[in-house]
Amino acid sequence: MRFGVKGFLLTLLSSLAAFTFFLYISTSGARLQALPSEAEQGKIIFQKKACVECHTLFGNGGYWGGDLTKTYSNFGSDGLKAYLTHPPLISGAKKKRHDQLTEEEADKVIAYLNFVNSIDTMNWPPGPTANKQR
Repeated sequence: MRFGVKGFLLTLLSSLAAFTFFLYISTSGARLQALPSEAEQGKIIFQKKACVECHTLFGNGGYWGGDLTKTYSNFGSDGLKAYLTHPPLISGAKKKRHDQLTEEEADKVIAYLNFVNSIDTMNWPPGPTANKQR
C-alpha cells in the first residue's frame, strides 16, 4: 500500500513525538500517579456538573469561577465541604447559587480536588504579577 510522502512524514512525526514523550518520562524521574477510586468518582461528578464551564484546572477551562488546581491547599476538606453542601450566592449575582452537592458527592469531589492538588504543577498557573515601573 502506498501512503505517499505525507503519510510517511505523519508516521515519522508521530513516532518521534511518542519517542520523545517516553524518553522524557523515563529520564525525568516523573511518575504518573494512579487516580484513586473515590477521586475518579469525584472527577465524574466534576464533569457531569460541568464545573469546567466556570472553573479552571491547571489553567484550562472557564474563568468565571476561578482556578481550582490548588483549592484544596487553600480551604482544606472542611472548608470545601461546607462550601459545596451549603453554597453561598455566586459573587455578583442576586439570586444564583453555586450548585449544591450532597454530602456523598461533596466527599468525592473533594477527593478529586485533593488528588489534583497533589500534582506537582511546578508553580503553574502563574499568579498575577505587579507592574513594575522603572
